[in-house]
Amino acid sequence: MPLCWSKPCHNNATCEDSVDNYTCHCWPGYTGAQCEIDLNECNSNPCQSNGECVELSSEKQYGRITGLPSSSSYHEASGYVCICQPGFTGIHCEEDVNECSSNPCQNGGTCENLPGNYTCHCPFDNLSRTFYGGRDCSDILLGCTHQQCLNNGTCIPHFQDGQHGFSCLCPSGYTGSLCEIATTLSFEGDGFLWVKSGSVTTKGSVCNIALRFQTVQPMALLLFRSNRDVFVKLELLSGYIHLSIQVNNQSKVLLFISHNTSDGEWHFVEAVSKTLKLIGITLPWRTSRLAHH
Repeated sequence: MPLCWSKPCHNNATCEDSVDNYTCHCWPGYTGAQCEIDLNECNSNPCQSNGECVELSSEKQYGRITGLPSSSSYHEASGYVCICQPGFTGIHCEEDVNECSSNPCQNGGTCENLPGNYTCHCPFDNLSRTFYGGRDCSDILLGCTHQQCLNNGTCIPHFQDGQHGFSCLCPSGYTGSLCEIATTLSFEGDGFLWVKSGSVTTKGSVCNIALRFQTVQPMALLLFRSNRDVFVKLELLSGYIHLSIQVNNQSKVLLFISHNTSDGEWHFVEAVSKTLKLIGITLPWRTSRLAHH
């Protein structure tokens, strides 16, 4: 009796008898002596952008996932399809759908396409003095209607959890919810601000100092910190930032910034020191990393 009579081949493979054996001819996507192994075409993770890979041989998925053929067949079971996340398309979900093509932003809002999404940058209508917000700039924001930020602060309305609100963007020298608190101290002549730290300095202690200054004076002492025989000094010399340290009466300039800061504009300085080691100083126009024992 021919061996193929017992139907030894799996997955609808074709069986061919020989003199004392048989051969299984597999459909693409299957392998093995009896075509019993279903090749996993999704092992290489071909789908991009978090797309789901589904083999064409997955009979249980037919009729449940959009993108698969209407019915399964062994001669078309080789390969895979990628089920893309919303906002992506293409054979491998490699194409980002341009959600801005439908012009979703209203009232003059500018649309920015994002991977799988979009965002609207909502405008302020100078004619009607109206703020717009919401996902599609369709909502009128009322947070600034009866509120006013002090000291030329900029009112920014928002709508969160069903409530209209606002926040104030304060100019330099002011802070607080309404920009009502002045943060600027002015000095003339020999005026100064003395900030006293703790008397005990432990190993590894850190001192962080940040300040903003505005001056037209070319010579000014911005910061002076002392610890026994060690002095750190941050000053303006001819309008330029100088950072120097003095240890046992020996002075050394650590940093010199060749940028004129005596221009009447606001400038920001941050100094970080750890015990006797100066870690760094950062200014808006230049960042310098330095270490000095």
